[in-house]
Amino acid sequence: MLVGFAQSFAALLALRLLLGIGESAGFPAVSKLLATVVPVKSLGTANGIVAFAYLLGPAVGAYCGGLIMVEFGWRAAFWVFGGLSLLWLLPWSRVELPQPAVPASTDDGPALHTLLRQSSLWGTSLGLFSSNYTFYFMLTWLPFYLVRERGFSTGEMASLTGSAMS
Repeated sequence: MLVGFAQSFAALLALRLLLGIGESAGFPAVSKLLATVVPVKSLGTANGIVAFAYLLGPAVGAYCGGLIMVEFGWRAAFWVFGGLSLLWLLPWSRVELPQPAVPASTDDGPALHTLLRQSSLWGTSLGLFSSNYTFYFMLTWLPFYLVRERGFSTGEMASLTGSAMS
């Protein structure tokens, strides 16, 4: 939400970096939450719902954000989405996680060189790089291209980008 108040490039950059740092905890936190709360037989469904949500969110965001920008400017899109995301604090403040029956392990886990020898790590990394590159393209370059090179209005761009991402 604070990005909408930024008055300089330095402030905008710092706030976006802070956002990225905050978002970096998302996948590990969701994985830990699902492993703690969801029964093993339902983990596939739970992970599918999470995956659906993190792919649908940017599509809806691109569409709605573009429409908000058309009517109220780019700052308003950050204010609206920032405010809406804060609403999640209400239900999450009431969640009580079960306490683990077994204390957390003090084991540091495998060494880095052991992880780097795993072919599954490299396959997963390549797959994620490829899908994230496509996702980045759809979320950043496509809207810019449609408006600057093809002459689409911001509203038309929002509609097309939102539908292309879903």
